[in-house]
Amino acid sequence: MEIGSIRRPYKKGAEMKNSFTVNMPKPCAQSWEQMDQTANGKFCTHCSTEVVDFSHMTIAQLQAYFQTTSTKVCGRIDPFQLQQLNQSLSIKPTAGGFRFPLIIASIFTLLTTGKAAARPTAPIVKPNVQFNQYLQAEKVTGVENSAKQTFVIKGSVKTKEGSVLIAGALVTIPTLKLRAVTDAKGQFQFSITGTAKQTITLVVTHLGFESQQVLVVLGETQKPLILSLATDKSLMMGEVVIMPAPIKHHRLTLDTPKTIVPKAMLVGTARDV
Repeated sequence: MEIGSIRRPYKKGAEMKNSFTVNMPKPCAQSWEQMDQTANGKFCTHCSTEVVDFSHMTIAQLQAYFQTTSTKVCGRIDPFQLQQLNQSLSIKPTAGGFRFPLIIASIFTLLTTGKAAARPTAPIVKPNVQFNQYLQAEKVTGVENSAKQTFVIKGSVKTKEGSVLIAGALVTIPTLKLRAVTDAKGQFQFSITGTAKQTITLVVTHLGFESQQVLVVLGETQKPLILSLATDKSLMMGEVVIMPAPIKHHRLTLDTPKTIVPKAMLVGTARDV
């Protein structure tokens, strides 16, 4: 991840409203883990400034932020977010007719689906809502249904550095096709039907952090789980520069009209015969 500052090389106005690009030309080498937590990110003692954590924002939130900010800002962002942001900013709907850029954007979305799946956008957090999902009529190979029981798997998700509870983290059980989102306190809970000693794999993901897989044996895990996520090392920190999008000039080549020059007329002097 890069840390840096955002600076606007021009006054906010019509240029910013129309189109712009966001770049981070000089990534910062300071350690994100060693910075102190703030409301919007962390505080860098080296630069004596707050570093805004953009890694949890959606593309729409990033657009709104950069369209309204008018001061120098240090930020932390995912390279894939930056790519998606600039891609969305470069697309301008036309008044009518064939929208070729929109088709290009759709193709780009399809090509990057795999990457997006690896780094899912942070889901909407719903505080104080318990996320229970039940497995209905799930068959276990070689075991009679009468041997099945209901098990509760619950726990919390926090950061590995600083032990800060993470709201909005996605917890899934792929084999059972179950998913839950951590609440405002970073907690989650599953109620599933299975058999004792059955092994369940939990997968925890959240934008800005490395995913984690945890094996749980039904009937053996009684205490709430504490799952820690490490910061994604691929995220960038550095000075974010907002620039107007370059204006593309289309050259129109016209054939130079050929001038038809009439053959020179012979002009003679009349002679008396």
